[in-house]
Amino acid sequence: MSWWGLLLAQVGRPDKDPLRQPEVIWGTVALAVALFAGAFIIWLVDRWRKRLGQQQAAFDELTEYRQMLENGEITEEEYQRLRAKVSRRIHSGLQSLPNAGVSSPTAAPSSTPPQRPTDDPNSAAPP
Repeated sequence: MSWWGLLLAQVGRPDKDPLRQPEVIWGTVALAVALFAGAFIIWLVDRWRKRLGQQQAAFDELTEYRQMLENGEITEEEYQRLRAKVSRRIHSGLQSLPNAGVSSPTAAPSSTPPQRPTDDPNSAAPP
């Protein structure tokens, strides 16, 4: 006789109903929780992996534009425009992260806003 037959044979007995035994109930609950936890972890890892891939693609794109500029395929003006576009895209992606705008509690507040570095050696530094 199969185990299904043994299980169904005990259903008629009120003290041996397998669906009312705490071991079966808690085992089923534990299995369901484990499955949901595993699915949640897989979802988090997939989201993290995709976010890293998008950021890496933007940095690779900037490197490609720099090489095109060095090879003379695009002008300095075109490079600056493309760089600004990619930079906006990267910064908008960073602002959507949960802790992107939060500064560390040990950092002292600055009286002047930070200056963005430029690649242009001819630009004058602010006083």
